[in-house]
Amino acid sequence: MHILANPFTAAPLCFALALLLPSFLLPPSQHRPFDLLLAAVETVLTFSIAYPASVVLGTVLLQTSPERGLPGGRMEAFLRTMREIERHPQVLHLPAPHIWQLTPTTFPSNLSHTNSTASSPPSSAKDALVVTLELHVRSDMDDTDVLELTRWAHDRCRIALSVGSKWRGEDDGTEISVGIVKG
Repeated sequence: MHILANPFTAAPLCFALALLLPSFLLPPSQHRPFDLLLAAVETVLTFSIAYPASVVLGTVLLQTSPERGLPGGRMEAFLRTMREIERHPQVLHLPAPHIWQLTPTTFPSNLSHTNSTASSPPSSAKDALVVTLELHVRSDMDDTDVLELTRWAHDRCRIALSVGSKWRGEDDGTEISVGIVKG
């Protein structure tokens, strides 16, 4: 019964049965019209099953861009932090950071005042961000200085992206990668 609960396996099984059974029940003169009708039904059902899955997978594979106004002013705080990192005396250049989320931003459709969010995970866990920075520094910079700069930039970004979060003590799933390019 688990096979029939999954539409990705149930639909092809039903289509196979729909092709086999009528060949025994219908006269040969009715096979062609029935086959054309069945092909149309298969097309519509396959599209209705595959389209929602394609939309969800597409947003993940295309690395959905987070909304400009993230809850708690996280994006604005992150942009201020980027300006701060760019002004650091050891940073020669800071290309535009890459920031995305692996799940699309979801907005609640029902804004009721009930306590329905008590059992749901925090929105920051659902909208975990992935951030990649690339800092350009002098080629003669010492490795310990590079490590300190990397940690400083990582910590600044972590603080900026957790601004306004009610769950500061928990890991929100945000991943920050800081790369260094000497030269």
